[in-house]
Amino acid sequence: MPADIGPAQTIALLENDMAFKPLPAGQADHHIVDAFRVVCGGTETTVYLDMYHCDAPPPRQAPAGFEWLD
Repeated sequence: MPADIGPAQTIALLENDMAFKPLPAGQADHHIVDAFRVVCGGTETTVYLDMYHCDAPPPRQAPAGFEWLD
């Protein structure tokens, strides 16, 4: 959550998130993004996944540095 909002605004954001209300265009939703550490040989990369907006179709492209496998 942003550091500069008060308790009432925090509660309103949480209530809207829990109700899955749509956000106005351009408004940040301050939701959770998961980070996964991927290690392959001597290379380490962090992959960030937003698993909380599942209404969009999944991308058909691998992140940079990765390969898409069907």
